[in-house]
Amino acid sequence: MKRKSKFLDFIFNWCEREYKFIFGMVLLNVTASWVTYGHLFKGFKPFLKESAILGNDIAISFFMLSVIDFIFYFVLQKNEKILKTAKFILLAVNVLMFCTDIFTLYYFQIPLNNIMFEAVMMTTFRESTEFAQTYFANLRFWLFAVVVVTSAVCIFALLSTILRTSLKIRLAVFITFFVISCLALIRMACIYGGTTLISRSFNTVGITRLANLFYTNYENIKNYKKMISETPKSVKLIKNERAIHYIIYVLGESTNRNHMNLYGYKLPNNPLLSQRKDNRGGVYVFDDTISPEAGTAASMKKIFSFFNYESNNEWFTSQNIFSILKTAGYH
Repeated sequence: MKRKSKFLDFIFNWCEREYKFIFGMVLLNVTASWVTYGHLFKGFKPFLKESAILGNDIAISFFMLSVIDFIFYFVLQKNEKILKTAKFILLAVNVLMFCTDIFTLYYFQIPLNNIMFEAVMMTTFRESTEFAQTYFANLRFWLFAVVVVTSAVCIFALLSTILRTSLKIRLAVFITFFVISCLALIRMACIYGGTTLISRSFNTVGITRLANLFYTNYENIKNYKKMISETPKSVKLIKNERAIHYIIYVLGESTNRNHMNLYGYKLPNNPLLSQRKDNRGGVYVFDDTISPEAGTAASMKKIFSFFNYESNNEWFTSQNIFSILKTAGYH
């Protein structure tokens, strides 16, 4: 009975001390979902659909952050300084992701994802400076950011006021949220499967989402290096009639065919390419192609190799065009 009493006292103390911190972290995590789905409310049925998605994100965030905070509190309760440091790191990462999502939501209508993060990791300092000068000078963006931040602060202040009641009511609200979150997670696991739920959970909470972004980017870089070092050597040339010795591949990045005069855009922003196309100067325009992925780095796996969506092997083990050209004697 004494052990049970001590455990309950520990749970009560944790709820009493950490409830405001957890609710604040949840608010930071679901703000991106709120902004993403908020502009999609068109009619009653879409409202119910998008509200369900937002509700799922709230349930995942509340459960994940409660578990993370409980582990911190349970392990570090006797060392207050380390506990405060761990919570500060958790808060800092969530604030960073919150600010990043505000930026990406305004300009790209989507929270930070793997494709964006991979592009950032491949960007040079000069490109980053030019990017910042272009996008951060927009007054409308700052007004949008102020509105979102102000809304989040007001909601948090309202929650704090509502929960500023007796301990029993706070515990009841906290436990109710936790139970509802657990039931929602069980429902999502039954509908989507455990693997999908785990993946979504890690991509909903700021600190785990950032860790996942770093891990995914690290794996991609490792696989690119593996492709170079483990390029299949058995290339059998059926015919080789090369008339030139050097081939230069230019991979265009951060552009869109809908904004190129070469593909019918109204502004003459590709004058030399358009001229060579009209005069048949060696420019071949492919206008009936579909990109295998939404990002350049991810598309390269399939563009320059024989790997496709039906392949069972790893993409970096497939034969690629560069090894064929090297075998043929091109440079």
